[in-house]
Amino acid sequence: MDNNSSSCINHNSALPFWEQPESRRLEFKEKFPKGAQVAKTAIAFANGAGGRIVFGVRDEPRRVLGIPDDEVFALEERISSHIFSQCASTIIPEIYIQSVEGKNLLVVEIFPGSHKQCHYSQGLFHSWQRYKGGDF
Repeated sequence: MDNNSSSCINHNSALPFWEQPESRRLEFKEKFPKGAQVAKTAIAFANGAGGRIVFGVRDEPRRVLGIPDDEVFALEERISSHIFSQCASTIIPEIYIQSVEGKNLLVVEIFPGSHKQCHYSQGLFHSWQRYKGGDF
């Protein structure tokens, strides 16, 4: 599914989301990171106001790199499986492809949790919330 490119996460900004700075509702990933970072960010978004994790964008310096066509669906499956297996209180993200500058971005939209009790399901109980551009 390809969403309208004018979609914004910061509704006060005229910039498309891929040009906005990271914030408490927006995170950029060049590729799938090691460890539990995606799950932690998903938990923080679900425990807060929701947000987007955008794959295929380098944050510093900002650059749209894209996800190769032959890797998009495998990455989508990996993200979905990771969030499902690592997060307690089920988080069901909306994952879609956004075409930008002729490149594919994979956007993971996390909606606010109804109980705000999402936590990391591996090992010790951990819960995160988002503050500005980071999880705590």
